[in-house]
Amino acid sequence: MNFRGEFKGWNARDREVLLNDLISIINSSNLVGIGAGIVKADYQRLVVDSGFLKEVGLSEPWWKHPYLLVFQQLVLEAVLGAKSLPTSDRITFIFEQQDTYAFRCKKVFADMSDPRIWPRADRLGSPQFIAKADCTPLQAADLLVYELRKRLDHQLKEPHRPTRPRMERLRRNLASNCFMTAAEIPTFLEEVRASRTARIS
Repeated sequence: MNFRGEFKGWNARDREVLLNDLISIINSSNLVGIGAGIVKADYQRLVVDSGFLKEVGLSEPWWKHPYLLVFQQLVLEAVLGAKSLPTSDRITFIFEQQDTYAFRCKKVFADMSDPRIWPRADRLGSPQFIAKADCTPLQAADLLVYELRKRLDHQLKEPHRPTRPRMERLRRNLASNCFMTAAEIPTFLEEVRASRTARIS
């Protein structure tokens, strides 16, 4: 998007031609998009600054950034989207390799894989973290994430702005898209309270 690396020297027209071709490949495949996001300022105010993490016994160094929440939401949406598959099928999750959150995500995933904590745990396979350059589907996901982020920004700041043409095309394979703002976060907090209480008792 920013004409860096091997795309240095390209012009906007060449970029649009390539992106349209890539989206056509995505739309002709059996790839299904699932998106999740949260407004960081709302998370900071309602979850971190409110003292909620301490209240429910979650480690602030781990949870002060909303990454783990969005990670959980994506796992949840993927499992819900797979409910029509045979119950014996397990879902393997592949995420982009990064050092900051991989260990934390594996721990959260292990907790979600415990049927005493989550009733759909039997659908979970394993999480893997792979370099984007080595995994073409991650590159397709990266394009979707970029467009979803743009869409959320526009919904918050320019709600009457039309959807970008690339996002309109990617919507064909978009199965789920969950944006969490100040209106939805309180419901999430109550679910976490109930879950933590049940785990303790």
